[in-house]
Amino acid sequence: MNYSMNKINFISLKTLSYPMYLFSSLMLVSCNSSPGESSEELAKRSYTDRIIQVRVTETVKGMFTKELVSTGKLYAFKKAKIPFRIREDITSITVKNGDRVKKDQLLATLEQFNQTIALDKAKNQMEKALNDMEDILLGRGYKLNDTANIHRRIFKSIKIKSGYNTACTNLKEAEYNFEATKLRAPFSGIISDLKAKVFNPASSYDFFCILIDDGMMDVEFAVMESEINQVKSGQKIQIFPFANPEKIYTGTITQINPQVDENGLIMIKATVKNSDLSLMDGMNVKILSKNEVPDQLIVPKEAVVLRQGREVVFTYEDGLALWNYVKTGLENSTQFTIIDGLSEGRKVIVSNNLNLAHKNGLNNFLK
Repeated sequence: MNYSMNKINFISLKTLSYPMYLFSSLMLVSCNSSPGESSEELAKRSYTDRIIQVRVTETVKGMFTKELVSTGKLYAFKKAKIPFRIREDITSITVKNGDRVKKDQLLATLEQFNQTIALDKAKNQMEKALNDMEDILLGRGYKLNDTANIHRRIFKSIKIKSGYNTACTNLKEAEYNFEATKLRAPFSGIISDLKAKVFNPASSYDFFCILIDDGMMDVEFAVMESEINQVKSGQKIQIFPFANPEKIYTGTITQINPQVDENGLIMIKATVKNSDLSLMDGMNVKILSKNEVPDQLIVPKEAVVLRQGREVVFTYEDGLALWNYVKTGLENSTQFTIIDGLSEGRKVIVSNNLNLAHKNGLNNFLK
């Protein structure tokens, strides 16, 4: 049961505010204190009267959501530099940075003259090799289409003597180099880091561009050695981009590096679907992972105030605001668990409680 599901009541109560000056505080204590009062009792009483409105809710016992907050960085699930496989002049570029492309889409072309000549030579060499191999076969009483009936060792020797093997290798190389004059996307993604210019030699650049598949993203973050028991493979996490903290993405932990670094940190990797394509490679994000702890006494964070260095919760009982020293345990962004000082079902004051005093009188509930 979560406290936020309880009814919150508004109450008017006669409360007290801190004195503005040390002199006034001392005068008030000296006028109102009685022999034998402790410093804690004096602290509870040293205020001046005023009326204030507060909110009240009940303590509940149930499942507490333990939160682990970390920061991390996003990386594209698939990312590749598109290289120039041959060194020729760039004749055309069909994309620009930020363009989304499909797999095998043409990105750029290079000068094809040298590769066209080399391919023609390789094809001619292959034809000559086939003719020479056929002559050798005929000389031994075979035909070219009878190669299946030729002993494997004999046929291997014939292919070498005719130059067929060399011709095959040269043709494959020429076809590869000719195809390399056309740069194509190896997968679908978005173009980045494109610096190449038309009419410049490919050798002027280390690579053509970087292709990023941002449909899925990896997120890497670290947790402290003492927090490792709060994460596990397959666990769901929430991801908040620093650039747009209102957006929430859900990811899944995929890897936990079984090693503690010199700073006492353990690296965690998770994947997240970039459903709206707003996430970018290299983005900084906040990571929130949650674990549920059963059978905890829970109060809102607003219920706990500090007095004289100790944690205090004000409760509403029989028309009075009562001062209760408590000991808190677990903490998340909105709640504390109470280890000692309160019980289930107590009405706790969750607003305007900074200036409350012990046993302030309360008026009727406001609807």
